[in-house]
Amino acid sequence: MKQRRYREGIEVLETVIREMPRNAIAHYNLGRAYINVGNLDDAQRMLETALHINPHIKEIYFNLSRVFQEKGDVEQAKRYCHDALKLDENYTKAKEYLNFLTQIRYTAAIDLELIQKALQNFDHNNTEFMIKL
Repeated sequence: MKQRRYREGIEVLETVIREMPRNAIAHYNLGRAYINVGNLDDAQRMLETALHINPHIKEIYFNLSRVFQEKGDVEQAKRYCHDALKLDENYTKAKEYLNFLTQIRYTAAIDLELIQKALQNFDHNNTEFMIKL
């Protein structure tokens, strides 16, 4: 049900953007909607467009930070958090998120297809394999 509402909202926002292509808030909101459905590439594209239209909205930087963290690029995520804090040094969400990002020691993209293939051939008696996975 929630996914359906997001998809309906995405359709509305896409219409708004076609009618008002220079509306940074519409691009920002569409980027957030894409984040909510897990479409990180389109989220990044919309948020970057919003940023080019209006680089003075701290929430755009913050949400780009979220996108890059989800994509596994913690350093870029930190840069966007710092950019949000340049606009508002008291931006609590960005401060908290930056603190979270600085605690990440290692990130790696998860290859779900590879994991699925491995699990298809998994011998349930092979506990050493599961521990490594």
